[in-house]
Amino acid sequence: MKPLHLTINAFGPFGGQQMVDFSTLDDLGLYLVGGKTGAGKTSIFDAIVFALYGQVPGDRGDDLEGVRSLYAQPETLTEVTLEFLVGDQHWKIKRSPAQHRPKKRGDGTTEQGSKATLEQQVSGNWNEV
Repeated sequence: MKPLHLTINAFGPFGGQQMVDFSTLDDLGLYLVGGKTGAGKTSIFDAIVFALYGQVPGDRGDDLEGVRSLYAQPETLTEVTLEFLVGDQHWKIKRSPAQHRPKKRGDGTTEQGSKATLEQQVSGNWNEV
């Protein structure tokens, strides 16, 4: 599996949207994720694992309420999208945990269930699997 693009919304320390473009590193063969302590390096890998498996590594694996960023605006939904290659097949998975969001009408919040979609790109078109 070769990651191409990762989009993180309200996940871990990232209150808004963050995008990681792995495709620009294609010719190098190796990736180094570097930065200061607390910069979010591990959260990038947590987001990849969450997208693929619906949980995060380690002891926090089933604590999906904890993946929502404390810095996110209430209306920003927690969601991770990962595009990747397996051989010559291009895939995209989008996953969000169960979470509370503001009601569309009235005050308060409502629970939105977890959701995952898997798509494969065939002849330039995304097809849900």
